[in-house]
Amino acid sequence: MKRIGKRISQIVFIVCTLFLMGTATYLTTFSEKDDISFYENRTLAKAPVWSEKGILSGEWGEKAEAYLADHVAYRDEILQLDTYIKCHILKQPLIKDVVVTDDYLLPYIDEEMRDTSCIEKDLNKVAKNIASVRDLTESYGGTYCYVSVPSQYVTHGDDYPWFMHNRDDYTEKARTAFRERMAKDGILYVDAGDSFAARGWPDNFSSAIDNHNSIEGAYLTYRNIVDFLNAEREIGFDVLEEGEYTTTTLPNPYLGSRIKALMGQWQSDEKLSIIEPNEPIPFTRKDYGAPSEPLIYFLPDTTEENVEYKLYMNGDYASTEIDTNRPELPNVLIYGDSFTNAVECLLYTSCNKMWSLDMRYCDSSTLEEYINAYEPDVVICLRDYGAFLSAEDNGGGIESLLKD
Repeated sequence: MKRIGKRISQIVFIVCTLFLMGTATYLTTFSEKDDISFYENRTLAKAPVWSEKGILSGEWGEKAEAYLADHVAYRDEILQLDTYIKCHILKQPLIKDVVVTDDYLLPYIDEEMRDTSCIEKDLNKVAKNIASVRDLTESYGGTYCYVSVPSQYVTHGDDYPWFMHNRDDYTEKARTAFRERMAKDGILYVDAGDSFAARGWPDNFSSAIDNHNSIEGAYLTYRNIVDFLNAEREIGFDVLEEGEYTTTTLPNPYLGSRIKALMGQWQSDEKLSIIEPNEPIPFTRKDYGAPSEPLIYFLPDTTEENVEYKLYMNGDYASTEIDTNRPELPNVLIYGDSFTNAVECLLYTSCNKMWSLDMRYCDSSTLEEYINAYEPDVVICLRDYGAFLSAEDNGGGIESLLKD
């Protein structure tokens, strides 16, 4: 009887295992496939096309393996469970390059990111690129200004665990070298970090769960820009002063970029806010040269839906034009990555026209072509501390931004 019972148990186990494997295989094969991973913010692998050459070289097998890994049934749920266990049960301090503390989610700083030996070499390349854009802007009488803003690993540098690196040595050396080089080359330069530091790095200027600064931090950066250029070059920006706008905190849950990296398995009370002029400024908007809805903030329909940083300007676009039809004010072109988005929501209030570019997505025109076409009164490059020594994309010069 014991043998029979054991044999029945084995058969039941095998049948259940085969059933589960079959179900998983069926769901993986026939379920609807996503093209993009919401939490990982990346394009998922596509099904490989069969070819004899691909089979023989092993390329088809590698692509098939990547496809199955990206599209296995209940993939998100499995990853969420794995992340939850690591975060809340095992209490791991580092998960998916996110440093997890009691109150903050911070970027992991590896050894390469804190190597100070490359600063001079990187700076020489970037400074040359910046000078080429400055020279082009000044060739028709425009004004060029470079703006750097603090990254999360700087605003929350003191919140890293004692055994984790916050890149402070690299940051200070890079900032000092960059400031000196901008002065030497005669580049108008604004370091918004000086204003953050002067106020004691307030928590509400940055985010505990996202790599971007808050709208309050963006307002401080905006004021740094317009006040500096009005004083140095008498540009004539119409400044949105304190008391002339209303700040509204959204009730929606805020899904910061680092919470997304943790598959949504971390809770936060942090909220996003928006700043709007008390006297609305009418404008039209174009994206990629085509008319679009005249919005600055892209808000959800309900207060229960998650909001993300991309509610500012609707995220990253290759090119956007905001026209307030006030020809007495300057025309401005600002380029950079997503750190410009929240600043753009404020800068347009001071301009006649504002063009914003993100050269990571420009595949048909160069920065030179944009500047020559618009001849803006002011050209602004805005980059965070983590990128301002990178000569790629928005850190490129006139020629290096040319897309094949």
